[in-house]
Amino acid sequence: MNILVAGAGHGGLVAAALLARAGHSVTVYERGERASLGHDWHDTMMPAAFDFCGIPRPAGLFTPYIKARHRNPAKTVTLVTDPAPVKNVSYVDRKALIAVLLRFAEENGAALVFGTEVLSPVCDETGVKGALVADKDGVKEIKADLVIDAAGIDSPLRRNLPQRFGVTREIAARDTYFVRRAYYSAKEGRAPSRPYTIWFFHSGAPGLDWLIRRENCADVLVGGIGGLEPAAADAAYRDLAAEYSFIGESIERGDTAIRHIPLRRTLGLFVADGYAAVGDAAAMTEPMNGSGITLSMKAGKILADTVIAGGEKGAAAENLWRYEYAYQKHLGEGFLTDDVLKGMLGSLTPADIDYLFETGVLTAREMLKDRSPVGVSYVLNKTRVFGRPSLFPAICRAAVRLSKLSALKRDMPRFWDRAAVFAWADRYESL
Repeated sequence: MNILVAGAGHGGLVAAALLARAGHSVTVYERGERASLGHDWHDTMMPAAFDFCGIPRPAGLFTPYIKARHRNPAKTVTLVTDPAPVKNVSYVDRKALIAVLLRFAEENGAALVFGTEVLSPVCDETGVKGALVADKDGVKEIKADLVIDAAGIDSPLRRNLPQRFGVTREIAARDTYFVRRAYYSAKEGRAPSRPYTIWFFHSGAPGLDWLIRRENCADVLVGGIGGLEPAAADAAYRDLAAEYSFIGESIERGDTAIRHIPLRRTLGLFVADGYAAVGDAAAMTEPMNGSGITLSMKAGKILADTVIAGGEKGAAAENLWRYEYAYQKHLGEGFLTDDVLKGMLGSLTPADIDYLFETGVLTAREMLKDRSPVGVSYVLNKTRVFGRPSLFPAICRAAVRLSKLSALKRDMPRFWDRAAVFAWADRYESL
C-alpha cells in the first residue's frame, strides 16, 4: 500500500515507522525543515508510551515532573500539593523527542520529505485518493491509497474534506487554547518558593498561566481559551515579573509567537475511505491541560496496527473505523468528563473561580495530574456551591452533559455502518 503522511507529528511518525516496517511504502511530507521541528520547550508525557509503541526508551530524554501549586485570579488562595514527582509522568524536551521519532521512522524505512507543504486532499466520490503538495518547484499531486493526517489543529486536509465524508472539519475557538511560551533569563531577585505555579484566569479571561523555575531560567506560559491578544500576554508577563523579580527580559528558548492547540474531546469522526487523522489534527489532547504527546503516539500505534490487520481493505472506512473505535474505548472516553468540566470552568467569571478557591470547593485534590476522575456530582456534594447562585447555570449545563455520557459511550457503533456512525458522531459533537 502507498501511504502519505501529512506532517511530522508524534502520532504520524509512529504510524509511518510501524507501517513502513510492515512493508508498506510510506512517505512523510513536512512543510518545515528538519532542524526547525518541535516546539522549543519541555512538555509532559508518559514514558510508557514508548513501550506501548514498541520503541526503545531513549536514555536521558526524561526528567521528573513535579506537581504544581495553584492560585486563584485574586491571588488570595494558593493550593499546595505534595512536591513529590508525579508517578508515570515526565518532562520531555520536545525537540529531542521529535528527533528520536524522526530517526525511528527513517530506520524502519519511511521516507521523510522536508520543505514540502500539504495543501489539500485529492478526492473522488469514493474517498481520499492523495493530496496536493507544494515545494520549491511548485504544486503537484501525490497519489496514495491512504492519507494519514498529522498536520495539526489547522490541518488543510481535514478542513478541506468534502462534507459528505462526515469528518469533523472545524475546531471552534472556544475549544482552542492560545498560548505564548518562552524561557526567560534568570537574574538576582525574588523567586517563588515552589518550582511550579499555575494561575487561573490570570489575565481576567478563561485560561491559565504558569511560571516554572528552571535551572538558570524562568519558564513563563500565558494562555487563554478562545483567544489571546499580544497586549494581554505582555500584561500577564509584566505582572509575573513584578511579583517575581528573578524573571529577566531576554529569551533563552521559545519566543513571543502565539500558538494554539485543541482543548476539547477528540473529534467525533476522524476517518473516511482513504483518510485517518491522528494527534492534534483529530484533537487528541487532554481537555483540561492540552497535553497530547502520549495520546498521539499511542494513536499512531493503534492506527498502524489497524491498517496492517485490515490487509487489502486496510484503507477502507469500514476498517479505519476500528482504529477510531479502539482509540475512543481505550483512550478518548477517559477524558469526556474532563471535557465537560473544562467547558464548565471556561464559562465562569474570575469572581466565580475566586469563590470556588476561597470556600474550599476546589482543593489541591482536584488539581492533581494523577488524580482519579472528578465529576460535577463531586462538586455538588460540596454544599458551599449553593452559596453562589451564579454558579448554578454552568453546573446545571455540565450536569446535563454528564448525564448523556453513559449513553454516548454505550451507543458507539462497534462496526462501520455509515448511517449509524454519522448519527453517533452528530450526537457526540452536539454534546
